Amino acid sequence: KEVEVVEHLIKGITVVSIGLMLSATVSIGQSVLIGVVPWIVFLAVILLTKVVKLNGFLSFGLASIFGIILFYVPNLHLF
Repeated sequence: KEVEVVEHLIKGITVVSIGLMLSATVSIGQSVLIGVVPWIVFLAVILLTKVVKLNGFLSFGLASIFGIILFYVPNLHLF
């Protein structure tokens, strides 16, 4: 019976920690994804990892380079 209590406690702590991570992710996303270039880079990472099936680190690297190039294109980062 004591083992069940510990198992339920661990499950509860797991749910709370997942909720906190999701909350932090949403908070960071709201403060970072405020322009056109960050959204394009974000979508590029999603496409490269989920559609093209590239490695996560490679996807982040390629999208970062793409974002740097887009940032320096005149007038694009003003939107």
